[in-house]
Amino acid sequence: MFIIRKLVIALVVLVGIFFGASAVLETFAESQLSTGVGRTLGLDSRPAVEIDAFPILLRVVQGRIPRILIDAHDVTIEKLDITELSIEMLGVHANFDVLIRSDRFDLSVEHGTGSARISEDSANAFLKSRGRDVHVTFRPDGSVFVRADRVVGTRSHRFEATGKLSLDARTLTFTPSHVTADGRPPGPLAARARRETAFSVTIPKLPGQILPRQVVVTDGEITLVAKLTGYVLHLAK
Repeated sequence: MFIIRKLVIALVVLVGIFFGASAVLETFAESQLSTGVGRTLGLDSRPAVEIDAFPILLRVVQGRIPRILIDAHDVTIEKLDITELSIEMLGVHANFDVLIRSDRFDLSVEHGTGSARISEDSANAFLKSRGRDVHVTFRPDGSVFVRADRVVGTRSHRFEATGKLSLDARTLTFTPSHVTADGRPPGPLAARARRETAFSVTIPKLPGQILPRQVVVTDGEITLVAKLTGYVLHLAK
């Protein structure tokens, strides 16, 4: 009985050491990955990284981490201000490099989601920087309201439109579905109202070679969404 008791105590101690070491290593791995991701994505500050892999020693030996979440705020890319850049990677294939290195290794992802939240003010500033003289408002119902002030002949007119945003590769397009001129049905100015309120603009490449396929409109902001099936995040800087 005494020997069995000692074996049980020793086993409990070993298990405690294993899980304690895993907790410490998970925190260290998050710090290392945060440094590597920040460099690779060209961020001014380190992003928040959460590794869901407890116990991480076992996960790394298996070569598969269930979930890694990367979250960065206030990112600017080619004059586009992004409120939040989020990358959720599920089924991440990684080895011991994730514990000991902050760069020069790859994270292969089975699936996940990448998203970039952009405020209404940021969108308007970006459109202006690209020579699009319009003002957009993002509505809670998913529609977009666009205003454009123009001079036709010798008269100033305010053209307004509601419609939808679409995203094709990196081209963000607004197509009017209903237009007015000076708050009234546009009459003979209908074609001009549609032309002046419609726009297409190329968005910058998002960090990590994330290519959004969907744009979601909510109250006061849009979110560019990418599916990360078979995605590889190259930490190479």
